[in-house]
Amino acid sequence: MIPEIETESSPELPAVVAAVAPIQRQIARGDWGKYFVAYTDGSCRAPQGEEEGAGGFAAIIFSARGQRWEAHGDLPATTSNRAEVCALISALLCAPEGTHLSVQSDSRYVVDHVRRWMQAGDNDDLWTEVRELAIGKQLDLHATWVAGHMGHQHNERADLLASGANLRRRKRRG
Repeated sequence: MIPEIETESSPELPAVVAAVAPIQRQIARGDWGKYFVAYTDGSCRAPQGEEEGAGGFAAIIFSARGQRWEAHGDLPATTSNRAEVCALISALLCAPEGTHLSVQSDSRYVVDHVRRWMQAGDNDDLWTEVRELAIGKQLDLHATWVAGHMGHQHNERADLLASGANLRRRKRRG
C-alpha cells in the first residue's frame, strides 16, 4: 500500500501535494517504464536578518520513455533547506511504486541526507515523509549532486521554476 502523505505534519506539504496531483494522475494512467530522473530545486528569499521567507520548489521529472513533467509551487514561510526537501518530496510523490528514481540536485543538504538514508536532526518532519514515501512506494532512490548555476539545462530550469514560484508568492504578499 502506498502511504498517504501527512499534510498536517508540515506547513509546506499541502502546497506540494496540490502541485503534484495532476502529474500523479497522468503518471498513474500510463506505462512510463521503471526508471525516472528528477531534477529538483528549492528557493527561499528570507528578508535580511531572518531565516524564513517566501519560498518555492520545483521538480522536473523524466521517464525512461522520454516523457517530461514539471511540478512546482509556492511555499509559505520556509527556509532554503525545507524548500529543497519539498522539491524532493514532489518528485517522490510523482514516482510510481516500485521504480528507480535518480534525483539530481544542486543541494548538498538533500544529496547528503539521501545518501545517509535521510538521517536528520533538523527538518525531521519533512525527512520522515521522505523516508515513508521511499519505503512505502518501494522506490530505489539515489541522489547525485550537480553544480548549480553552471549551465546545466535541467538544473537551470528547476531553479527558474522554484525561484519563479518564490517571486510570485512574494509579490502577492507585498
